[in-house]
Amino acid sequence: VDPSEPDALSQIEQAVREWGFRGVAIDPGLGIQPMYPDDRRLFPIYDTCVQLEVPVLIKISHQMGPDITYGHPLYLGRAASAFPKLLMVIVHGAWPYVREAIAVAQRHKNVYLQPDFYMTFPGKLEYVEAANTFLQDRLLYASGYPVLPVGGMLRYFKALPFSPEVLPKVLFENAARLLKL
Repeated sequence: VDPSEPDALSQIEQAVREWGFRGVAIDPGLGIQPMYPDDRRLFPIYDTCVQLEVPVLIKISHQMGPDITYGHPLYLGRAASAFPKLLMVIVHGAWPYVREAIAVAQRHKNVYLQPDFYMTFPGKLEYVEAANTFLQDRLLYASGYPVLPVGGMLRYFKALPFSPEVLPKVLFENAARLLKL
């Protein structure tokens, strides 16, 4: 959803109620008027997602805005505090702010991390360590296609040192629960 579109809320309602969508994705830093995730102009979208009981996926990384500050998870943490009933996914894992993203997720139980192809970058083992301990129910697998091939990324992910009981959660169970599948 483009938050700057005047009919963004009706688009969300139609997508969820009529088309069966299970979540909303936004790229706040890439809009015509770039926004941080805690920008009050996004609050109506967050409210709508809470009412519809769907998560919001927010792309956050060093490339998702006019400068690197748009990739910092601090702003999403503020939004998570303002909307504790809203399930939020940090798409791209807020790379390179890996530790900060993990800290935001640890602090806010409504925040999930989806590092996708950034699992091939420095910091990947910090995501794995967090998943093997306190974040096992809120780390999500994603291939990052078309940046990386789906099959290759899945093989790569399975080779990371996730504990045997955590890997099925990361690969499927967490997303299934989040999306009510």
